[in-house]
Amino acid sequence: MPRLFSRRLFWAIAVSVAIHFLLVFGAKIPLPDWAQSRETIDVTLAPLPKPLPVIAPAPRPQPRQALPQVKKPARSKPKSKTVEPPPQEAVPASPAPSVPVAPVEALRPQETSPAPVAEQGAAEEQGAADIAEEPAVVPPAPKRVEIDFQLARGKGGTPLGKVKQAFKLEDDNRYTLHSVAEASGLVSLFVSGKFEEHSEGQVTEHGLQPLSFRQQRGSGKSQSASFNWGSHTVAMEAGDRRSSVEIVDGTQDMLSFLYQFMFVPPLEQMRVTVANGKKLKTYVYSFEGEQKLETRMGTLRVIHIAKSSGDADEKTEVWLAADYRYLPVKIRQTDKDGTVTEQLATRLLIE
Repeated sequence: MPRLFSRRLFWAIAVSVAIHFLLVFGAKIPLPDWAQSRETIDVTLAPLPKPLPVIAPAPRPQPRQALPQVKKPARSKPKSKTVEPPPQEAVPASPAPSVPVAPVEALRPQETSPAPVAEQGAAEEQGAADIAEEPAVVPPAPKRVEIDFQLARGKGGTPLGKVKQAFKLEDDNRYTLHSVAEASGLVSLFVSGKFEEHSEGQVTEHGLQPLSFRQQRGSGKSQSASFNWGSHTVAMEAGDRRSSVEIVDGTQDMLSFLYQFMFVPPLEQMRVTVANGKKLKTYVYSFEGEQKLETRMGTLRVIHIAKSSGDADEKTEVWLAADYRYLPVKIRQTDKDGTVTEQLATRLLIE
């Protein structure tokens, strides 16, 4: 057994020596020729494509300024006019008399009589003569009005939601007014429900005469006011609280107050009593001036008024469109705690 193991060991060593000898001195093992297998790839950097030209948005069209004209009698059936954001340009429907920037006395309507027209011969001798305008004709009241508002709060104008208000005049001179405010965007995640106001009544020679008013805040308690013009009283109800108080001619509710100016110019009566279903207050509002208001509909000429109940910290301001029957196009409410809530019109329809 040891002899067999020795022979195997001998042959193993001999074979190993022979292989190493061949590898070192005589074996030639072909290797691949890397130099011949190379391929050349040409890469060229091309310039980036030129960016497309930036086209600036077209400028927002501005509303046309009304040319001075001799007032003509109103047509029997006024056409419907809609004031919306561009590209459609707002065209005044049933324009109200122009109100210049002047003291209150100058802004109040005054009765004028037409002056005689000078004859051609006299005009040549005396120079230019004044030509009287035709007597102003008050246009008929609109049958329907719709206004959309953007609702915001705070100095920065944080968007809260939208408000839609609609006025409708029936053939029997009865009117309805409806306002709906609803949160939108992120605010709707925290504020649910709607804030609604509804007013009904008659249109008289002195403007709106409300008969009923109701205010509802979501699913919470409501408040209402019922007007009895025979006895000149108003019955108010807010939750479990009920009251009845005397009222004077011209008393309005919270909603009809804003649309009373369609029939009575804002500077003709600077004192108004308002019922909201909870209380009855008399407000004295002031003329803050004539301004130009920038809206999505374009630039509007407005009359700025402000009313206060005597509390310096609480204030309501209203901007009325002078060329659109003094309809409210901006409303700002400042509460006692300094919170400011603002509504700005984004769409206006008059029929």
